[in-house]
Amino acid sequence: MPTHSVAVIIATLDEAANIDHVLDTALGHEAVTEVIVADGGSTDGTRQTIGARASRDARVRLVDNPFRIQSGGLNLAASTATADLLLRLDAHTTYAHDYIER
Repeated sequence: MPTHSVAVIIATLDEAANIDHVLDTALGHEAVTEVIVADGGSTDGTRQTIGARASRDARVRLVDNPFRIQSGGLNLAASTATADLLLRLDAHTTYAHDYIER
């Protein structure tokens, strides 16, 4: 049983090719209680993928990032988090299955 709750925050912009892998990484861990994705206006299907995941898993939330840059999106995502710990994941990175645990 995890000792802390973890909020994963992700800033995205046109990451349709990678977003499923990143969400799978985050949602595969018991300690992750929320995954907050701040999207800067993707037009490649990223938002639809996140929305579909959110409809199947209440831990996933999509927030709009009108700033369009990562720092603005991460700040927005972090400001809505309620977990004990924040963990940033980048949408265009492949993570090892035990990345969050480590």
